[in-house]
Amino acid sequence: MGTFKILDHTADVGFSVKAASLTDLFETAAQAMFSVEYDLSTVGFEREIPLEAEADDIEGLLVSWLSELLFLHDADGFVGGDFIVVELGDTPMRRTGAPAMKIRGTVRGRTIGDWFEQTGPQIKAVTMHGLEVVKKRFRYEATVYLDV
Repeated sequence: MGTFKILDHTADVGFSVKAASLTDLFETAAQAMFSVEYDLSTVGFEREIPLEAEADDIEGLLVSWLSELLFLHDADGFVGGDFIVVELGDTPMRRTGAPAMKIRGTVRGRTIGDWFEQTGPQIKAVTMHGLEVVKKRFRYEATVYLDV
């Protein structure tokens, strides 16, 4: 698993992620995002839900992935604690106008209940502000800011 650090920002909350692979980067970014709002160690795993996202580039794919997870949280009250990417890369035989990249994975967690304690601000959205995904020599790094 990669590492993450929460970043100070005047209006929003951000985080930076470092990971050995893109798969690890996306999994760690999901953990970082939800750690802003709650304690991941309290989640537990009742269900596993498949997720997919598409975008034109790697930055857009990260935003789409995190946004899908946030939608699942907001719409269904599902709290993810473990995130697994099973496929990440270019879409096969790209059609004109179709997204260039796709991610497919699962989130394990449980529905909000008596166990849930919000420990940080509620996340409203994943933003494009300051978004960056870069490949360094032996790792990937990302910076993401959230609207809270």
